[in-house]
Amino acid sequence: MTVAGTGPRAPALQSDGGSLAERVICTYIVWLPLLWIVGLVLPAATLLVFGLAGVVARSRRCVLAALPWLLVGCLQIVSVIINMYEAGDHPLGLLRHLLASYVLGWFLLGGCIALGASGAIRPRPFLRAISRIGFYAVAAAPFLYALAFIVGGPHLHLLTPIGLLLPVSLPSTSTFFGVLLYVWEDFIGLTLPRLSFLFPWATAMGFGGICLIWVVACEPENRRRRLALAGGVFMVAASMSRSAIVVLALCVAARLLLAVPRGVQTVIVSVGLAAACAVMLGSTLSSGQPLGLFSGVLDDVREVRPGATAARDRIHEETEFGVAESPLFGKGWPGDPVYPEDFPQIMKGGGTMLPGSHSSYLGLWYLGGATTMAMWILAWSITFVRVAASGAPAPFVRNSLVLLLGIALTGMNESIFGMVVPTFYAYIWLGIVLSQAPIRKTLPVPSVAVPLRPALQLGVLPDAR
Repeated sequence: MTVAGTGPRAPALQSDGGSLAERVICTYIVWLPLLWIVGLVLPAATLLVFGLAGVVARSRRCVLAALPWLLVGCLQIVSVIINMYEAGDHPLGLLRHLLASYVLGWFLLGGCIALGASGAIRPRPFLRAISRIGFYAVAAAPFLYALAFIVGGPHLHLLTPIGLLLPVSLPSTSTFFGVLLYVWEDFIGLTLPRLSFLFPWATAMGFGGICLIWVVACEPENRRRRLALAGGVFMVAASMSRSAIVVLALCVAARLLLAVPRGVQTVIVSVGLAAACAVMLGSTLSSGQPLGLFSGVLDDVREVRPGATAARDRIHEETEFGVAESPLFGKGWPGDPVYPEDFPQIMKGGGTMLPGSHSSYLGLWYLGGATTMAMWILAWSITFVRVAASGAPAPFVRNSLVLLLGIALTGMNESIFGMVVPTFYAYIWLGIVLSQAPIRKTLPVPSVAVPLRPALQLGVLPDAR
């Protein structure tokens, strides 16, 4: 007979406590605040993902799930090598680029998806573990807000014990080996502290909250799910990230749309597209611009934090210049910082306002050329289709599709590859959803009925726990 499972078989001899990979990942999440304070988040996450993926994620399914994202990193390496050759750089300099986020981030992303697709991490224990991230953020908030009002100053950024041992010229010294506790910034006419607890900068915390929301939305226990969702929403609000707030609103709208019947979805999408086309046509006829009618609203959004808007505009201008100079193979690596005169430099070293940053699309075009940018879009599209076609439960699929939408939208204003480490749980979850695709095995027809529990113990059927 043919038996269809809902996911890959658990590793052999797995105890009720879960596989080694599951226990290690959950333990890492439990101790995440301490790792962040000490400065071990980046090295610990890198070693865990690559080490565990190399052991448990060697199947064809895992490789196929991760391959599109790994190809993005490979194309970025090609761009680096081409630009190093043209600049006459020493070959040993390649190692520095391989360890940078614009290369390493894509391999970490692929490794996380492969690890989740291995079937070594069960959904329920993983969901319960990552729900702690929102709890940690809420618990730390009173202390951080009090610290902001007592200590004062425009910001508070400290190097971790490991960061003190590294040269500040390395970009990761201030971001991943430092802790940014708060930044005072203007927001809707008020000066308030932006938090970035457990994340290298505030916008990353907002993106982390979006990822957390759409992963823990799959938690079946109502009380735990509601508390975890509240933690994710708080992370978005405390980050005061305009892009995160807008992306979250669009993701909520998309999730509500997925919850209605297919026929109603078709009507809503059709009416929405027709209305959008009519508005854009009317705006073009009246003002000469497709979005001219919304210029006032867009200006208001840009003026929420005018300093940040000016900085992003300058980065995008420099990035566009780099794209025009090398559209096919890119510039290989980010350019020099371009801080506006009135923009505060919060972190030590080279800083974060670099050409090629603050956009995964335009940034990848700058860094790796048109081929690398196209591969990023293709990798996202392949993963989206695979998640939609997976055999996972309907809530898993719908929430994961919205998670992918949030990643794509965030990529318009942020470099996804630079935030893989603090949001690694999102990509492991995508792998877990992909692991739910049915596996069919042809077995001899038994002469008597086989009890369910012995069948589970023998590994014939997957354990649903």
